[in-house]
Amino acid sequence: MKEWLILCDSRQVEIEKRRFAELQNVEIVSFNQNNRKYITEQLDAGKLVISVGGMPQFLEKTNHSGCVYWLMDENPMNVRDKIDKLDSGIHILVMDKIFQKNLKQILRRDAEYIGPDGNCYIEPGESVKRKIPVLIAAHYLNPEDGIRVLKKRTSEDLYPLLERVIKKSKKDIVKTDEVCWREVLEEEDLEYDQDLLDELIEVFHGNIVSILNRFNLEKSVKTLLDKDIPVAVIGENWKIFKEKMPEEKHELIDIRNEWIDMNTMIPEMKKSKAFLSVDWNYHDGISVQNQLAMNLGCTLVAEKNPITEKLEKAGAPLVTYPASRPSECAKRIEKILATDEKKRVKPNSRPLSSGLVDWLARQ
Repeated sequence: MKEWLILCDSRQVEIEKRRFAELQNVEIVSFNQNNRKYITEQLDAGKLVISVGGMPQFLEKTNHSGCVYWLMDENPMNVRDKIDKLDSGIHILVMDKIFQKNLKQILRRDAEYIGPDGNCYIEPGESVKRKIPVLIAAHYLNPEDGIRVLKKRTSEDLYPLLERVIKKSKKDIVKTDEVCWREVLEEEDLEYDQDLLDELIEVFHGNIVSILNRFNLEKSVKTLLDKDIPVAVIGENWKIFKEKMPEEKHELIDIRNEWIDMNTMIPEMKKSKAFLSVDWNYHDGISVQNQLAMNLGCTLVAEKNPITEKLEKAGAPLVTYPASRPSECAKRIEKILATDEKKRVKPNSRPLSSGLVDWLARQ
């Protein structure tokens, strides 16, 4: 039987121990600098290592690269430099099928898709003290500023096409950049090949995602405030957003921290009833952050895509809303907040497949 070392943030250790409690061949270790020597010793002893979310720098180039796996929680198109520097022997795992496709097609790296874990691992009684109605972990960026910068950086001939790609993406989150670019180019009767498509995706993917996230995040939070639903936020620039809102809404916006990491998110997730995800990076999957929210007893409110829809139908603590209508999330959250807390959360219930756990069992 293979022996595995799961590396995660120190705040995440507790929940990962609960996740892998039934597997005797798994050890959970935080990936702080103090554990570097121990992790190296375990690799020398023949253990396999999976780093969840982050990737410790000392593992990016290692003599044991064939024994190292990275469960990546970032859009590969946004961290290309990091991936290019990564040892070719390191295995990449992803929780979104589009990430897998982009890694293979554009970045020439193989990756394996694993399903998410939508189970709740909190202990009975842990959910009754939740005082935060809705939590959001995202940096606020002004949508209009994003449009102005993008228009300035794009040629006059290309920008109208890019604008139409953004509109098509906004209507349907499941449509990939490639599909949207193909449709626009064919509507204009323009010749293209796969190399051109790959180049357009590589150059503009981050811009498209950023613009969509900016508009949807602002629209979602405005709708919550219109319904007088208090919102706790983690991230930068929320003071700017607050100033854009009517003064009578200011008290509904609780800025908890400007820094987004596990140290700031996990304590707040444990206090929250709902966790709102507004992230256009994920077309066919979810993030480690969103998975963690469900694991910690939050009801995840996320854009509908094939994976989130499947999890919702299977009974995960998750509700979906159409990504093209971000204002719909407020209706879902109102229903969550009106639900009795004992009915909303089922502590220690594990009715669903468990992504990484199931993947390990197959190795």
